[in-house]
Parts: sequence; structure tokens; C-alpha cells
Amino acid sequence: RRGGHVILKKRKITIKSLDLVELNPPLLKIRAVVSSGTYIRTLSEDIGKALGLGAYTKELLRTRVGSFDLKDCKSIEELKQKL
Repeated sequence: RRGGHVILKKRKITIKSLDLVELNPPLLKIRAVVSSGTYIRTLSEDIGKALGLGAYTKELLRTRVGSFDLKDCKSIEELKQKL
């Protein structure tokens, strides 16, 4: 359904670390290490609510998922060369 509002079920998550990387009001950049199933966009909204502000995720870069790390990734060009 387009334009509908999705209600997410509450779930238990673990925030292993949450660091402020850059503060340039009204924007802030954070680095989070979280458990599987954590919705970062929802975490952004929750941080905003806790501060009494509106908040949303403008940009999201996933640097690691399980044992896969961004630093080990190959570009499309590198993959093309391997083929």
C-alpha cells in the first residue's frame, strides 16, 4: 500500500556502542554498533524524541554486517575485471 503508515512491533535490541562523530547543527553524524534487527531509522527518530525534537535519517552507510566488512568490498570495476 502506497503512502500508508507502518507500525513496527517493539523488539528488544542491543546498542553495543553509539558515538557522536560530528555535530554541525541541525545535523549530527553518529556511529552505531547494534544487534541484528535494529532499525537505524527508528533509532534516529527515538533519539529525536528523547531530545524533544523531530529527527530522521538523511544518510545511512552500513560498514559491517556480521563478518562482512565494507573495507573488504570490491567495486563494480574490480568485479568486471575478474570476469
